Amino acid sequence: LPQILYYVIPLTVLLAILINLGSLTKTNEILAVKAGAVSLYRMSMPLLLTPVETPTEANPEGFKGAGESATIAAPAAITNAIEDALRQLKPDAALTSIPATPLRLYELLNGPTG
Repeated sequence: LPQILYYVIPLTVLLAILINLGSLTKTNEILAVKAGAVSLYRMSMPLLLTPVETPTEANPEGFKGAGESATIAAPAAITNAIEDALRQLKPDAALTSIPATPLRLYELLNGPTG
């Protein structure tokens, strides 16, 4: 049942928008709005850009992260850059986990401190 709601809710919103625009046309209110230099596109954009929230079951609160996909690759890219720099000094150096602390980098270059 939840799967069908993804299709039903946006179509219901679209149908409501069309009904409201139709009633504005019947009562000539849409002509008054257009006479005020407001285009039909501009008038309908707030109606069309209404967000549809889809909660997740991945956490108890049901919210999703926003913009996290752009930040996931950053630690890996930085770690790879550090490893490339380390391999200039020691070809067999392999940085396999983060965080890359100064002590870990020193140990990769000079052996474990004990």
